[in-house]
Amino acid sequence: MDEAIARVVAAERDATAAVARAQAEADALLEQARSVARAVEARTERRIAAARARFEHHMVERVAALDAEAEALDSDHAPNADDLTAVERAARAMAARLTGTERS
Repeated sequence: MDEAIARVVAAERDATAAVARAQAEADALLEQARSVARAVEARTERRIAAARARFEHHMVERVAALDAEAEALDSDHAPNADDLTAVERAARAMAARLTGTERS
């Protein structure tokens, strides 16, 4: 009977050790997974920041170009003969369309 009790105690000890080893392995795997997740998060944050910086740089350039274009359009420009001729042609074409006398 003592031998049977000793076998049970030994089996219990072995099982406890196996559970402890399994828990240690699980903890190590969990920490490894967390480390990988932190690395992915950091890389993603860097990529997002770089994309945001490129976008902001592009937008600054685009806004500057639009501002320059608006400034050019806002500047006083006295119409020259070509401008007046183009406006007159456009007015005649519009009048012809509105009155039905447009030539094909």
